[in-house]
Amino acid sequence: MGKKIRLKRKSTIAVLSILACLVGLASWMAAFYHTNHLPYQIPDKIYQAGDFVPVGNNYFISPDENPDGYSVQVNDAKLLTYQQLFEQYNLDYHEYSRLDEYGNVESNCVYDIELNISNTDNTTGYIFFGRYLLVDKSLTLFYNSTIQALVYPELADVGSLKLKPGANKTLHFFFTPSTGAVQKRVRKVEKMLTEDVFSLCVSEFPARLLIKIK
Repeated sequence: MGKKIRLKRKSTIAVLSILACLVGLASWMAAFYHTNHLPYQIPDKIYQAGDFVPVGNNYFISPDENPDGYSVQVNDAKLLTYQQLFEQYNLDYHEYSRLDEYGNVESNCVYDIELNISNTDNTTGYIFFGRYLLVDKSLTLFYNSTIQALVYPELADVGSLKLKPGANKTLHFFFTPSTGAVQKRVRKVEKMLTEDVFSLCVSEFPARLLIKIK
């Protein structure tokens, strides 16, 4: 009788040990899958227009940008037609073609963002404004270097800004949707431009810094 009880206990312990091993294996496999298969979610940090936003160690392409010490602040945001834009900046409308290299017509609207950029103590880094984006849930507006160069000739073919420590600078940056998006859904894009809430993306890694412009 005692022998049977001992055998039963051993069997129970063996079964429990096997179950514990299976549970451990399942947990390890779940953790392995999560680490190696599920996409990493880049965290968003949300700010409002008027907020003083320190860029910190966040960047677009490489940590070598080193923008720590720089801060940005959205002062104003306007949605303008091309005619309004050129009148506001006293530009010749005929100098600009709304056709891209493939002959597609650009949107008739441009987002004009007034941004104050300051540097407290950074001596080596810079702001990579050429990668700035305006984003909402379903539409992205890209930095328009052509318009930027018309308004600021000194920024032609330049996508970054480096300030001396203690300096600050206020600039306007211009954003337009891709011609591909415009061609596929003209009316929808125009409606989204006037109704949606866009955010200015001023970094992508390791956190995406977003400033709501309205």
